[in-house]
Amino acid sequence: MRHFLIPARGGSKGIVDKNLVDLGGHLLIQWTIEAALEASAGRCSVYVTSEDQKILDIADGLGATPHVRPAYLSDDYATMKDVVRDFFKGHPSCKDVVLLYPTVPFRTSGNIQRAEMLYDNGTMDGPYRSLMSVQEYRGRPFGGVQIIDGKIVYPEEAGAYYRKQDTPTLYYANGAIFIIDRDIVDQLNTQLFCKETVPYVMYGLENLDIDLPWEMELARAVVNSGLIR
Repeated sequence: MRHFLIPARGGSKGIVDKNLVDLGGHLLIQWTIEAALEASAGRCSVYVTSEDQKILDIADGLGATPHVRPAYLSDDYATMKDVVRDFFKGHPSCKDVVLLYPTVPFRTSGNIQRAEMLYDNGTMDGPYRSLMSVQEYRGRPFGGVQIIDGKIVYPEEAGAYYRKQDTPTLYYANGAIFIIDRDIVDQLNTQLFCKETVPYVMYGLENLDIDLPWEMELARAVVNSGLIR
């Protein structure tokens, strides 16, 4: 059995009550709940895990199922790996979860379904047990420098990457979609991937992850422009 899981803490430092902030007439968390409900199409339940009763009540009103998260999994030291492990513990019949951070509002139901198709197809060696959505990193970390004592410091071998065309393409997690089998949780790192994890590449505005106030304002500008509906 598969469940969709949306983690939403009550506390937020960068943006107060971030998950409940208005974005284009919808609460931020509502974007993800509605995408999850549309993607699941009744196949499985959509859960919101939180320690905040207000968030749980709102999630319930939007059609998601509340999952009360223990207080010790809601502070700054709790890892998402522990949150997922707690959910599996409370749902022994659940085989895997589709984990969706509510801070990535422009991830669509289509994104979720395509990621599920990739995950479910597996390989000739067996089924996949972990998937993580990623986006291309547009910077050039291989050609980066350090600043030490007010001076630029770099290893001599970094010169091999100073031309853009010589720099390898890198990807990083965008927080939009994870699919995790219960049997692989302990093998994942704190960023929820390991060498068995299959990537699902996403592009453009669907990658926007809101953490800071300027990112929220950017998201509002995108919605107001009509690029995202």
